Amino acid sequence: QSAAKNGETAMHIACRSGVLTVVTRLITGVHPREVSALIEQKDHSHSTALAVAIKSSASAHLIVELITLGAKLDAKDKEGKTPWGLLCEREQEYPEVIQHLREG
Repeated sequence: QSAAKNGETAMHIACRSGVLTVVTRLITGVHPREVSALIEQKDHSHSTALAVAIKSSASAHLIVELITLGAKLDAKDKEGKTPWGLLCEREQEYPEVIQHLREG
């Protein structure tokens, strides 16, 4: 998966657009160990696909799917922000995701 000039991969773009079917197609046929590498790649601001999805107000379903696939909640971007922190900042937008994660 090659990256654009800003470091975004196809996974970042799919997550920014919030289209779960595109994310699913990107990982179809990919070995499970490689799925983690796809979703954990960072762009030039060090944002992962999960962080991009949250910042772009993607659906809760997409965010839960990324977490289920192994997206890390503690991956820091250049500003030191993590996906977990971003979710907490948007608690009104993602109450069910936060509740799901807290219940483990």
